[in-house]
Amino acid sequence: MVDGAALEKRSPIISERGFESHPLRGEVLEWSIRHAWRACVGVSSTVGSNPTLSASLRQGYGWQARFTMWYVYILKSAIDNKLYVGSTNDIARRLTEHNSGKVDSTKNRTPLRLETYFAVKDKSRAIALEQYFKTGSGRAFLQKRIL
Repeated sequence: MVDGAALEKRSPIISERGFESHPLRGEVLEWSIRHAWRACVGVSSTVGSNPTLSASLRQGYGWQARFTMWYVYILKSAIDNKLYVGSTNDIARRLTEHNSGKVDSTKNRTPLRLETYFAVKDKSRAIALEQYFKTGSGRAFLQKRIL
């Protein structure tokens, strides 16, 4: 268990904001003081059921060190109003590649506008969702429910 003085030494943000006068004093604040800060400051006593994840949390990397989201995105061409469905782990980079003509299937249809995107946990789910949206029923679903 860590007392408030030790916590202030580890995180100057907490002492600057003055949690003593914070409106969320009580049970939620006490829990956050005891638990939530551990992933940020790299406490070596944090041990969980996933040794790899626990080790990355101890190093102070947080959840981003272990997990990368994948996205299924829908682009619409300003030239012919047709849709393009793709998947990536970096939407901004991929949209730039599409609009700069680096992607063969869309280089003659630029400029492209991002209509919507879906975030999923891993690459295999993103590919499966992308393949579904490229089918007739998937495109119908997009037109009726999403776009």
